[in-house]
Amino acid sequence: MKVLQNFHPAAAGANRRRMLFSILMLLLLGASTLWAQVDFDALNASESFREGVVSFHRGRYNEAILAFQRSLSFVSDDNLTREWLGRALYFSGFEDAALNEWERIESAGEASPSLRAFIDHVRSRQSLAGELGEDRDYLILEEFEADEYQNSMLHPGGIVPDGTGRSYVTSFSGNSIQLLDQSGRILDTLIGGLFPLSGPYDLDLYEDEIYVSNFLSDTISVLDLQGNTVRRFGSTGIGDEQLIGPQYVSIAPEPALYVSDFGNQRIVKYDLEGNLLFHFGAPPAFRSSPSVFQGFARIGGITAVEDGIFAADNRSGSPVLHFFDHSGNILESFPLPRLDEIEDIHAQSPQEIIITSRSAVYRFNSSDLSLRELHQAAENRNAQFISARLDDNDNLLVSDFRNSRVAFLSRLSGLYSGYHVEILRVESSDFPRIYAEVSVRDFTGNPVLGLDTNNFILTEDGLPLDGWDLEYSGSFDTHSSIALIMESSQAREDAEFRERQAEGLDQTLQAISSMDTSPSLRIVSAGLSPVLEYDRGDDPGNIPAILENLGADREWRLDQAIRLAGDRLLLDQSKRELVFIGRGNLPDWAFENIGLNQTLAYLRNNSIRLSFIQISDTPVDPALEYLLEQSGGRRYRLFQPRGLNDMAGDFEARRTGIYLFQSNSLFDADFGRKYLPIEVEVTHFTKSGRDESGYFAPLEF
Repeated sequence: MKVLQNFHPAAAGANRRRMLFSILMLLLLGASTLWAQVDFDALNASESFREGVVSFHRGRYNEAILAFQRSLSFVSDDNLTREWLGRALYFSGFEDAALNEWERIESAGEASPSLRAFIDHVRSRQSLAGELGEDRDYLILEEFEADEYQNSMLHPGGIVPDGTGRSYVTSFSGNSIQLLDQSGRILDTLIGGLFPLSGPYDLDLYEDEIYVSNFLSDTISVLDLQGNTVRRFGSTGIGDEQLIGPQYVSIAPEPALYVSDFGNQRIVKYDLEGNLLFHFGAPPAFRSSPSVFQGFARIGGITAVEDGIFAADNRSGSPVLHFFDHSGNILESFPLPRLDEIEDIHAQSPQEIIITSRSAVYRFNSSDLSLRELHQAAENRNAQFISARLDDNDNLLVSDFRNSRVAFLSRLSGLYSGYHVEILRVESSDFPRIYAEVSVRDFTGNPVLGLDTNNFILTEDGLPLDGWDLEYSGSFDTHSSIALIMESSQAREDAEFRERQAEGLDQTLQAISSMDTSPSLRIVSAGLSPVLEYDRGDDPGNIPAILENLGADREWRLDQAIRLAGDRLLLDQSKRELVFIGRGNLPDWAFENIGLNQTLAYLRNNSIRLSFIQISDTPVDPALEYLLEQSGGRRYRLFQPRGLNDMAGDFEARRTGIYLFQSNSLFDADFGRKYLPIEVEVTHFTKSGRDESGYFAPLEF
């Protein structure tokens, strides 16, 4: 009761207030201490870094550049952010600015091996392109003998790449054709189905058919890609429609099929259905004027080009390369006394011929008459080369008939330079499922085709990713994403220009609609401020009205139009094609905002090809010609005989070195706040390459 007697309510309230005040002061003191310990610069830098990485993987390079620069404004010594800033600048086409950022990391001794390789690639790409060895440009990467192929490659003969990194090789004694991958592994064996091959000597491809010379049965077989004979023609004899020992075959652009008829010492020309057109080159029945072709002494390889056909003639002591037009009239002869007997020839271009002799391979240029040795067989080999081809990856494939060997050779200047690998983007919206898009190029910047799962190693922060799949390969993709750029200059004030531009657009749309796969289409107007006039999914019926309403700006900008159209193409997983429809003459300010070299770097680094449809006879500006050549595109004239059909074929035939992988992440994403590193390594024969990148999973709240 004493306690209760001494209790006073007012005093108790005061005590409680003092206690609460003391607690509050302690809390405020602790909070201020914690507040002082929070590094807000680091938080802001981290938030901006995440924003930059996410923007980069969405193809929004300008947004990524701004985000990385903002991150560095808070924490200036973060090398990972600086490396990413360089990467965003590189893909935006600003290579010098990218090198400046990366070289700061390199000078501090903090550059990783993959970053140093990236820097070396950017520095040396121009200087290394086209560099050749002094005597022998190509050295052996790998040789495969018949026993390594379970004797299925006995006496190999003709070789032809298929455009995807793979190659077909005839096996004369195996009565078959072998389909080899880019590493020399046999993928398939073709024997002709119900009508077997008989001593297949040489072959050529046209669309989805394989044309094969049967030396032992004096016939020509046409196979589908599954190896079944779809037609066969020819018989033994000296008659007009007969053959004796057909050897080399070549398909001309017309198209038409040429066959070297060895026993009759002539060239026979067929249409692709096997109907005889004519033959030429046999010795004349009566002695004639020396100005008239006197016939082949011992015919060798043949190769057709746009304007005619080259044919080798092994005259005693001095092989000769003859050039005929497509009617069989001789136009020119090139004596080659330095060579021994010529076997095969193949045109890399209208002037550049790969010549296969019994023991060596050469490059001959019919314009300057230069002859350069590419490869010489070892003296103790007793080789008998039958064919040599540059495959889609610029490796030289050589068949040695006598030793039953197929050799893969690499250009000397590229043998030790390796591959340039780029992780283009990582899609993580379905995390933990991730998709990584990877580009593989050689030392000159050309795509590396035909790689498969055996050539890749995928890791996440150094730990192997298990169970990943190759979802997509640009080596086999025929689908294209196309953006048309319409000149919106003052020339549109002229009715004739508008009419020609409308005709150009109409023919372009017809050519696109003829493609086997339906491309995605966009249209951008190149005015003072470029505008996306038509996006994929829009109503095609609106296109005529779009063209009619295009502006006519004096200060029209091609550089900005290329950038806008290209940025839209980055959203697609397919081949990227830009097509400019205009006159060809450019104003002085065409590349005023984004320089010419930066525009080219943007196209090249994002695997975008620029083509041009010329709607007038105006001379083409050298800057535009430069972009076409360096990006891999070409010029198409509106009123050429074949129209724009060649363009559709070129788009479908193009292949890229882009690969898409899918896997499940190994790590917890910390609700989307954790940066997850990813690495890709590529190996092929003695060459390799590697890139490192990273990504964030979607934020979770």
